Amino acid sequence: MKRLSIPLNESEHQAIKLAAMLQGQSIKEYILSKLFASKNIPNEETLKAMRNIEENNNLSSYTAESFLEELKDIDGKYRR
Repeated sequence: MKRLSIPLNESEHQAIKLAAMLQGQSIKEYILSKLFASKNIPNEETLKAMRNIEENNNLSSYTAESFLEELKDIDGKYRR
């Protein structure tokens, strides 16, 4: 079992403790429920992109204009 220690000031700790209590959860349960709510878990494509950024591999740079053009192309394919 691993442990995680996060420095908090007294008011931060009390706010988390109160929020957990209001949900009928322990602090651990409350934090984990917020962290691992299904909408917050990145999918495999997102994880791959994050790894690429961390490794500085396969990065593409987009201008706003090229990004908008790409969106228009995608939108056009679905409207046909």
